[in-house]
Formats: sequence, structure tokens, C-alpha cells
Amino acid sequence: NAHVKKLVASYDPSNDFPPIQVNKRMEILDGQHRLKSMEILGIPVRYIIVEKGDLSTVQTMNSNVKNWTTKDYMDSYILQDREDYKIFKTFLDTYKLGYDMSMRLLGGGATDNNVYDRFKKGEFKVKNFDKAVQNASRIEQVKALYAGAGRKVFIQALLHCLSNKQFDFDTFLHKLSYQSSKLVDCVNRDQYVELIEKIYNYHSGTKINLRF
Repeated sequence: NAHVKKLVASYDPSNDFPPIQVNKRMEILDGQHRLKSMEILGIPVRYIIVEKGDLSTVQTMNSNVKNWTTKDYMDSYILQDREDYKIFKTFLDTYKLGYDMSMRLLGGGATDNNVYDRFKKGEFKVKNFDKAVQNASRIEQVKALYAGAGRKVFIQALLHCLSNKQFDFDTFLHKLSYQSSKLVDCVNRDQYVELIEKIYNYHSGTKINLRF
């Protein structure tokens, strides 16, 4: 962690670290990086017990110091024993699709631009786990034929196509298997959708329109 390394490098024995803050359950409210730095330096850990505090307090406190990462929010809610965030982490670690797309797959769909705000506020809910796993599995299958299948804009395009009842994934995967050179990196979702449509309709008697 770069922040911890910076604290360790700048440590001055004559000017000790401020004490970390914990609640009655000894959960850290403020000072995770200082604690890690003190452990590395092998110096005594000083702490203050805050009478009224829980893990949500640290989000408010630290937001005034530095921006929290998505991982920080995830970890804090997991420490609060939030089941949806535990499921999210398992999904994230298993399919490695990144925080944003994992949130969208599990909690709102490709076009849900408010899912991150809900995630930060502790309001994230897993809506359809089985469907998310199915779609993640489909993305992995495409990855075997196209290395860019993990790109955000491609996943958005694929989910858009899957929402069309005429689109059959197995048919697409079969046709992609002998046309993989046609699927190239695109700048946006619409370009990907157009390529997927061309691959899908190749040598088909009935053409389908995936762009609308």
C-alpha cells in the first residue's frame, strides 16, 4: 500500500503517530494505515476507545481525509457482516470482471448508473445471483475466443444483445468460433453490438436486428 509505505518512510521517533481510534468492540474507526505502519516499524500501538462509534463512522471520518476506494467501502461493509457485500466479493474474486461490471451484473443491470452510489451508501443488494453467474459464465466462454471480452463496453454490448428474445447465446458462440477474427476491439457499445449482429446473422436465413 503506497500510503503505508509513505508513512513508514516519513516516521520520526521524536514525533510519534497520532493514536488510532477504535470502538468498544476494538474495531478500527480511524487509523488503519497508521496501525499497519506501526506494525511494520515494530513500535507500540497507541489507541483511543471512542464511546459511540461503529464501522460506518470511519467512512464519514476518512472522507474528510482522502477519497475511499471501492475496496474500502466493500471491506467496511463486509466487516459489518453485510451478506450482499460478501456475495459481491466472492463474485468479484471468482470472475474478475472488475468492481463496476460486477456491481451491474449482480445489482442492477448494464445501464444502472446509480448502482455505485447505492454501493457506497451500504444499500447494495444482489438482485439475481443466478442470472449474474450465468452472464459471467457466458463472458468467460467468449473470452476463450476473444481476449477483449472482459472490457466494460463489450460486456454492456453482450448484455444488450442478451436482452433481445431473438438472440440465442449458443448460436452466437458457435458462429463466433469460426469468425473470431471479425470480433475486434471497439470504442463503444454500439460498435460492438453491430459486430455481434453481423457475426450472428452470417449465413442465416432470418436476420435479426440487435441494434434497436
